[in-house]
Parts: sequence; C-alpha cells; structure tokens
Amino acid sequence: MRDRGYFAVSSQETSSLRTAFLGLGSSLGDRRDNLCTAVLRLARTEGIIARRHSSLYTSPHLGPVPTDAAAYPHHFNCVIELHTVADPKRLLEICHQVEVAGGRNPGEHNLPRSIDIDLLLMDNIQAAWDDLVIPHPRLHERPFVVVPLDEIAPDLVLPGGFPLAGLARAIDKSELKCLCGPEWMAVL
Repeated sequence: MRDRGYFAVSSQETSSLRTAFLGLGSSLGDRRDNLCTAVLRLARTEGIIARRHSSLYTSPHLGPVPTDAAAYPHHFNCVIELHTVADPKRLLEICHQVEVAGGRNPGEHNLPRSIDIDLLLMDNIQAAWDDLVIPHPRLHERPFVVVPLDEIAPDLVLPGGFPLAGLARAIDKSELKCLCGPEWMAVL
C-alpha cells in the first residue's frame, strides 16, 4: 500500500479511482470551520483522496428570502476535487453522512444550514436517479460553483462536451466575492 493523503490506497484501488467534484456551502455558525471540518471528514473517509480545493467564496442566499433576511446570512462556498473508489450513489451517501455529522437536518432545502454538499460531477457520468442527477442539474446557473470549479479545473470539459472555461467567463459573478485563496484550508 502507498500512503496517499489521509488514507492508504492499494495498487489495485488506484486503477479504479473516479474523479469527482463536490460543491460545499455553509450559512450557519462558523462557516469557514464548518467547511474545513466537512472537507477533512471527506478526506479521512476510506476510499476517498481529497486532491484539490478552491479558494473560499461568499455569496448571498439562493432563492427567495423571507422578510427576516438576517436569518439568511451569506453562504461560504468552495469546490473540492477528490478521487474515490465509490460509485456515485455511495459517494452521495458519504456526503449525506458528513452533512449530518456537521449538524445538518436531513430534508432541509433552501434554508440556512451548517453544511451542504452537492455532487457536481463524477468522471464523464451523465445519469439520473430519484435522488441524484449527474452532472448537477443547476451547476451552470451557480457562480458559487462555476467560478471555484474553474479555479481548480480550468481545462475541464463538462459531460456533453461544453468547456467549463466558457461558462466561467459568461456567468454573472457580480454577487460572488472571494474571501481568501486556497490557504483557508491549509491542512490539505
């Protein structure tokens, strides 16, 4: 076995590794710490190697905000690249476990939350299940995903043959702000 980051990977496993990109967000509590903790939990999961992570960004709450806008603070966002032996459904399960461990209540949608993890892309897989669609169906609409994804994988071609760089140039970034570079997560 060769040491690869936070866990050992056998030679057999390295030939079957898949590349996945995850979008992480947090809007409650210590948002930076929530993201760091989630990335570390993922990186320490057997069968996962965390490879790269983006800078840390902030963006407003997505979707309608009720009159009590203070209850909907700006999100901190990042994208990570990982290699894994897990299939898409298993990786989704792992992401849900990390969310719950980070204080998220299952079933929360469009509400402030301590951690949110979306499986954005996995290799060239294009698939739809009841609880998972790859690539993420709204990836192209979200600057807080497109910009950090372009930062760590500028040559990425999305399934279907569309270059990510073109999307990153065209998307409205007016409400997205970079808080700091990749050093925010210095442990990887």
